[in-house]
Amino acid sequence: MRTLILLILLAAIGCVLDREQRGGRFQRADDLFLDFLVANARERFEAVGGGASDQVVFVRMREEDRAEYASWPPAPLDWQMVLKGLARFEPDVVVIATPLTWGLPAPEFVSQAGQALLPFPSVVMAVTGRTDTGETAGNVASAGAAAVLKENMPAIAHLDGEAGLLPLLQEITALPDEGVRSQMELGIVVAPADDPKTQQQPLLVRCGDFVAPSLVLQALARHSRTPYAHQRFRIGAGAGAHLGGGIFVPLQNDGSLAVRPSTAVASVNALDFIAGDLAESLNAADKAKLGRNKIIVVGIDNDSPHPSSARMQAGALAAVLALPRIHAIGQIERWIVCAIAAVLGCLLLRHRGGKAFRSGLLLIFAALVASFLIFRSQLMWFPPAVPSALLAASTLFAMLFGRKPSSAA
Repeated sequence: MRTLILLILLAAIGCVLDREQRGGRFQRADDLFLDFLVANARERFEAVGGGASDQVVFVRMREEDRAEYASWPPAPLDWQMVLKGLARFEPDVVVIATPLTWGLPAPEFVSQAGQALLPFPSVVMAVTGRTDTGETAGNVASAGAAAVLKENMPAIAHLDGEAGLLPLLQEITALPDEGVRSQMELGIVVAPADDPKTQQQPLLVRCGDFVAPSLVLQALARHSRTPYAHQRFRIGAGAGAHLGGGIFVPLQNDGSLAVRPSTAVASVNALDFIAGDLAESLNAADKAKLGRNKIIVVGIDNDSPHPSSARMQAGALAAVLALPRIHAIGQIERWIVCAIAAVLGCLLLRHRGGKAFRSGLLLIFAALVASFLIFRSQLMWFPPAVPSALLAASTLFAMLFGRKPSSAA
């Protein structure tokens, strides 16, 4: 009878808590638990730059081919032809890693280049800027820069830790022309460092009291189809970014992503989209690289071993998408875990008082250890609030109504 009563009680508690969890009531506790798991398995994610995803393709406008273009840097007509050629491959996200700015007076075909961007489901365009970092940076971001970013970029909703460590945008050095940036996403690109072994790519940038996303972060958000309200960022100790699709990106304390310049990214020569018929210009290997539903990064590059800014953006995207993913179990699996917790809770009825309390604590500890080991090996986790509450309720019930110890003869 006691077992039946406990099961009915646990079923009621489980239904109520599951409804509350769906409403986000325990989100903070679940996030803290996931942060604990990730912190203890961080080495699984530290190899940013150790691999490259084939979901990213870099379309290179090589400086060595500058004579083949209408002008250099490439004119709007050249961009229009490249973008029209890319459209038939149906990319998921097109990243324009070189700012499309030509100054005044505006050259011909700027509006046509902008129209060539319209067929793509998502376009992210680079805004280049100069930053200072850390505590030495003064809050000197220009009002004009802040206004442009606030008008054209989403706000970061969930940012924990020391936001003051983020790089501070001092000025915008290149902004896409109005004729091509209308209705397009913008992302900050900071000039690469001089260190040939590693490059720091800020994922977030401060502009006064506003925090803006980088070009890489904007592309990842669009590719994973995750609104910023569902993303989490931590700056300082244990810095990292939780994005959609189970993506966790380990970051430096200042929110920067360290990517090796040697990261190999699949590439295609942009000139092949201009030099005649596409079917004749692109070989089978290049067509296979482009595929469908990929992130296509387009930008100016060269054959120098020191990577260009556009190549670094492509490398950062490819490195992040090559990282292992975190897997949250589905709703059915969650109910199975809760059922197991309820069964284990019923076993506590064999004891009462302090013994039931100690047994309950041991069960909760064992469940947390099992969760930790599963995550370490499989990167799989489940929100612990409901099953932990079921074990705690079972412990309390057993302490009060468990089986009394038999009297000594």
